[in-house]
Amino acid sequence: MHRNLQFTDIHLRAALPGHSGHVNRSSRLGPTLLEKLASRIVHKESPDLIALTGDILDVPHDLLQGTGNHEYRANLESAATRDYVAVRTWLDELGFPWLAVPGNHDHKPAFD
Repeated sequence: MHRNLQFTDIHLRAALPGHSGHVNRSSRLGPTLLEKLASRIVHKESPDLIALTGDILDVPHDLLQGTGNHEYRANLESAATRDYVAVRTWLDELGFPWLAVPGNHDHKPAFD
């Protein structure tokens, strides 16, 4: 029997500036929560596959919709890329096979 672990909608913001405007979204806590989750995954869950499905980051609407000036969007894309790299590093360090699928709050070019 295979054990799959799936989680979604972490809406992480570490390098990305600002906030989502949603008071219930704890985007800035994402890195700390991932570290706590790592311990549980490694010591209790031991999945055969980890699936991170959608809304990995909380990318600002200006980047998603192509609004704002070019330099600002370029800075947002760079920050989003750094956040995706951090999530990928976290997943790699867990030592289990994983897959990640972007959602509507993710920026596909930075995700790729």
